[in-house]
Amino acid sequence: MNAFMQRVTAQSLRRHLVKCSGFEFQVNGGVKPRHPCLRWISVVAIQKKEMIKNRPRPGYVLLAIPVLCACLGTWQVKRRKWKLGLIDNLNKRSSAEPIPLPQNIHDLAATHEYERFVVTGTFDHSKEIYIEPRQNMLDDHESGAVMTSPNYGSLIVTPFKLSDRDYSILINRGWVPKRLADPSKRMLGQVEGEVTVVGMVRKSEKVPAIIGKGNSRLPGDGKWMHRDIEDMARATNCAPLYLDAVESSSVPGGPIGGQTKVHMRNQHSSYIATWYSLAILTTWLWFRRYRKLRGSYVYRLMAQEAAKK
Repeated sequence: MNAFMQRVTAQSLRRHLVKCSGFEFQVNGGVKPRHPCLRWISVVAIQKKEMIKNRPRPGYVLLAIPVLCACLGTWQVKRRKWKLGLIDNLNKRSSAEPIPLPQNIHDLAATHEYERFVVTGTFDHSKEIYIEPRQNMLDDHESGAVMTSPNYGSLIVTPFKLSDRDYSILINRGWVPKRLADPSKRMLGQVEGEVTVVGMVRKSEKVPAIIGKGNSRLPGDGKWMHRDIEDMARATNCAPLYLDAVESSSVPGGPIGGQTKVHMRNQHSSYIATWYSLAILTTWLWFRRYRKLRGSYVYRLMAQEAAKK
């Protein structure tokens, strides 16, 4: 009996509150506007609330894509400027007149790579070593794998005793085909006595991680896969300085010098065009998508307002 009285009291109180507020009480527990004007205002408010809820959200997060592309394009502009400076510096070094070797050769390759130096001394052909397989860099013939190419051969690296010093350095005399790797087959090119050589300073090559630094030496006497100057200097008891003899230092019947090609790739202009094009394209796609949706949403609002009038 108490529960029944509580329900009746709650329903009466709710009916009174709804009647005072201008709404009618319904048996199903809901309410509806009692006056036609209030009913129309309620419907319009609900429609507007639903349209605001369902209107297209502008994908501002997607604008991060063109912004990122523009930033990468700007970064490539700076990279291109940096690369042009490197190329200009490299060309100046490699085209400068050869100068005498300085007394202090410590870290000379780190600060003067690709610069040309003139040295005088004698070759020690008894300690000749080889870097293979190598192709002749002066041959424009494009071939496949080095090992199966007719242009396959070796670089002849010979200790060179300096006339004005009490130590030797390493000089890459040049390239020979595989059939002439044996010194006895090119005795004409084994120059004796004091000679003057112009060479370009080089650093050690980067050895692939799978091989590991210090593991470039091949089975056999004096053969290396890569230019590991420190290891080759230890094996021949020379100072760790390596010169690539220029082409003019070649002798008839001997190795072909000039095996260093001074070239640096510069493709930053194409990268700049690619990233800025992507920035423009993605920006246009964003406007095409979201401006079109926003336009259709505004058109629906206007149409509904006109229908109400």
